[in-house]
Amino acid sequence: YLRGVTTSILIWTLVSTVVLSALGVPYSILLGLLFGAIYVIPYMGAFVMFLTVFLVTALSGTTGNTFVHFSDPWTCAAVFTVIFGLTWLIYDSLINPRIVGNAVGLSPLVSFFVVFAGGALLGLAGMVLAYPIAGTVKVILARILRVTGSATKDELSLPAVPLRHQKA
Repeated sequence: YLRGVTTSILIWTLVSTVVLSALGVPYSILLGLLFGAIYVIPYMGAFVMFLTVFLVTALSGTTGNTFVHFSDPWTCAAVFTVIFGLTWLIYDSLINPRIVGNAVGLSPLVSFFVVFAGGALLGLAGMVLAYPIAGTVKVILARILRVTGSATKDELSLPAVPLRHQKA
């Protein structure tokens, strides 16, 4: 789980830095590092990211980039915030569950269910604890109860030594 979350945070840091740089938001590298650090905070992390992009863009007086130009910095900030928000939504909905789910050994569909069920049952704490609990349950079912997982050598009735290597 920790490997998956760490990988996801590093990828989000890179993605947010690239998107902010492409948009022309000032301090994009610093903001990308900050956004990577607060990515794992549910809801509040996203709110802080969007508010920061909006305020930094508007208060710096940025009115556009190479491709577009707006009449005032507030309009530019709103458009850049919406674009960044869509990037976050795509990453958080499609890419993050795959990365963390693969690290825990869960399919993307199960990953979505786990996070939503954790949020419905325990709120923010349930969403944060959803993957570790699901991973623990999967390990228990796979190793102790042998409900999930692949077939073992005993279940397949395979000889300890392959037949071609046995002496006649």
